[in-house]
Amino acid sequence: MKPKLVYGENIQQTLEFAQSGNVDAAIVALSLASVTQGGDSLAIDEAAYRPIDQVLVVCGRGGNSDGAKAFTAFLSAPDGRAIMQRYGFVLPGESTGDR
Repeated sequence: MKPKLVYGENIQQTLEFAQSGNVDAAIVALSLASVTQGGDSLAIDEAAYRPIDQVLVVCGRGGNSDGAKAFTAFLSAPDGRAIMQRYGFVLPGESTGDR
């Protein structure tokens, strides 16, 4: 199968390869697959890969750092966490078994 692998430059391009029919299957982020119309999805066994740890950074010199801090507070609150979970993100203090 290795000679048939095609790598996208980023996750969006990888999804576009699948949507255009240029590939038969694509591995994309759950957060992207869950908002994409058409096609079928299948979760990959979590034992088969290491999770990607992502972080949120508020830049101190940004033009709207107060807004960024408010957004961060929202994401940390129950309503924000629920939205992130709905799109497939596992949040700090949780495990996939918590869902």
